[in-house]
Amino acid sequence: MTGLALAWAFLTRIAGGVHPETDEDLGRAVPWFPWVGAIIGMAVWAVYGLATLLVPEALGAPLAILTGMALTGGLHEDGNRTYRTGDSIMEALNVSHNGSTEGDGQVRILVVNMGAAGVANTISDE
Repeated sequence: MTGLALAWAFLTRIAGGVHPETDEDLGRAVPWFPWVGAIIGMAVWAVYGLATLLVPEALGAPLAILTGMALTGGLHEDGNRTYRTGDSIMEALNVSHNGSTEGDGQVRILVVNMGAAGVANTISDE
């Protein structure tokens, strides 16, 4: 599996039959993350551009947002998401988590927590 295919599988809902399964796989995928992000961004931009030619802009923008959500599974949107076997997720700053398990299968969770010394790295829903 190439790093690009692994990155695509990790960051989108279109896995193409591959998933990063080892640390080495994920390591090969990481350099490709910006390229996959650029492809997703161009797809969203293209949908927006085409949609605004055909429908009012008030409909074009939501169509573009929905395209991004469909490709990534809502990677940066808040809300509930159901994960299928082999799904991956990556989130950035200021996202709280409160989840539940509805299935009986095993899960693997990798959490990378980075921050500066003396700066709080957790958020609360208060």
